[in-house]
Amino acid sequence: MFAGVSSTDAATKQYVDNIAQGLQVKGSVRVATTANGALATAFANGQTVDGVTLATEDRVLLKDQTTQSENGVYVVQASGAPARAADMAATSSAAGTFLFVEEGTENGDKGFVCTSDQVADTVGTHSLAFAQFSHGAGGGGGTVTAGTNLSKSGDT
Repeated sequence: MFAGVSSTDAATKQYVDNIAQGLQVKGSVRVATTANGALATAFANGQTVDGVTLATEDRVLLKDQTTQSENGVYVVQASGAPARAADMAATSSAAGTFLFVEEGTENGDKGFVCTSDQVADTVGTHSLAFAQFSHGAGGGGGTVTAGTNLSKSGDT
C-alpha cells in the first residue's frame, strides 16, 4: 500500500479509508521478539529471534525492549545493529499501527498493534507498546482458541 512521500503524491482509496479510520497498516515482518535484546548485537545477521535465524534485509518487530523507545520495526543489516524500517522511521507516529508476523515459534502468524496513545507515539522518542490482536496457530489471523473452562463452536 503506497503511503506517499510528498503532499502531491497519489494514494489508493484503501490507504485513505484506513487513515480515516485511524488504522496504519504496515508491511509484515519476518519475526517478532519474545524478550529484550541488546540493540547493537542481538538482532544482527545470523542471530536467532523466536527460533528464526535472521538474514540481511529481514524485517523484525522489536516489541519487548526494556527501553521501550527502541521498540518498532527494524531491518537487519549485513553486520551490526538493525536500522529502523522506512515505514516506521524515527520521528514518525506509531499509534494505531498494526502488522503481521510471518514466522516464529511463539509469534508466527500473529498480528500486533501499537497501543501507545497518539500524544506519546513518536518512534525513537516515546515508549512504544505492542499488543497481540490476532492468534495464528494453524488458522491464520483471527483464529481464537478456548481457554481453561471455556468451549468454542465456530466463531463463538
